[in-house]
Amino acid sequence: MIPIKKPLVATIICCCFLTGCWDKRELNEIAIAVAFGIDKSDEGFRVSAQVVVPSAISSDKGAEGTPVLLFQADGETAYEAIRKMTKQVPRKIYPGHLKLLVIGEEMAREGIWDSLDLFVRDWEVRPDFSVVVARDRPASDILRVPTALDTIPANKLFDMLENSSDNWSEVHKMTLFELLADISSDGKDAVLTGILSSADADSNTGKEATEEIHPSARLYFDNLAVFEKDRLVGWLDAEQSKGFNYVAGNIKNTVETISCPEGGSVAIEVTKSDAKIKASFSGGNPEMEIIIKNKGNVGSVQCGLDMKKPESIHILDNLFEKKLTGIIEETVKETQSRGRSDIFGFGQTIHRSHPDKWKSLKGEWDEHGFENVPVKVKVEMNIRMTGTLLNPL
Repeated sequence: MIPIKKPLVATIICCCFLTGCWDKRELNEIAIAVAFGIDKSDEGFRVSAQVVVPSAISSDKGAEGTPVLLFQADGETAYEAIRKMTKQVPRKIYPGHLKLLVIGEEMAREGIWDSLDLFVRDWEVRPDFSVVVARDRPASDILRVPTALDTIPANKLFDMLENSSDNWSEVHKMTLFELLADISSDGKDAVLTGILSSADADSNTGKEATEEIHPSARLYFDNLAVFEKDRLVGWLDAEQSKGFNYVAGNIKNTVETISCPEGGSVAIEVTKSDAKIKASFSGGNPEMEIIIKNKGNVGSVQCGLDMKKPESIHILDNLFEKKLTGIIEETVKETQSRGRSDIFGFGQTIHRSHPDKWKSLKGEWDEHGFENVPVKVKVEMNIRMTGTLLNPL
């Protein structure tokens, strides 16, 4: 047997890691898309791509020209539409840095599964980008609006969605992976945050719009879109969106304003919120229980409650629990009255905890099961801190 020297083995192993980047592309060969919009068109799909202009954002020269460009094309499929953009763009559209996918409301109401197929199959796409629905307008209108504070609108919207999702209870950030999981799950339907524009026909949506103190065209996130499988079927209002996020365990930090017994109000910062959904059976029929446990601090006081007294904190705890219980009960009631869209995942909870019983319920859950299941709501609040100032100024 011929002995093999260790240096030779080490050299061979190192060579295996020096094969080069066979699929690399130079920056001047690609057009980096940071946002896509998908709308309905006569051909089938209209895809809009927000593409970065490297020369306009280069750090070694002043900002010159528009930092992004918007390209559009129609096709029988979204994939075809993007490939058709080569008639307008001298470089291949590269989706590896995608931040945001905006789906027009009209397209969302027809179904979004075919729109998502492209992004799931393309190995260049990272599925951690956010997905939102353009409310009452095409997605392309959203991607046309420039933004202040960040030269690239998609980056600003991505950060704004993340910030709002972390600090305000009416908004929820949903990635492609999470959306696909909800759409394909038994006993669970999806929700997506809506994005709106204040722009109208006379609004300025050019680069100079970002130089205005109060731009005529603004983008903002508001309320949640309700889906049945992959089709948009309605919208939750602000309070219902808040109620859903509490039940879904999406609350990281938010503020609730509580009315005091003798007038005025107190703002409570919710610093932690844990949600649990339990399924039980009575007489062979399912029953659901929602338990929400919260912790928080007093943010501001505009009423006569004496924050030095423990009973005042107890009063606020009770008032918070009563208010949030009402919001959640109303949200569940309204959602059940629409039928079919189990956005809370009641069916999924039954499936996990009582798989044998779910087999008999699954077939009619969307038609009759979800809308008829009794739901109990229990909310707990523990206010721990009142701030450095005990009473209002």
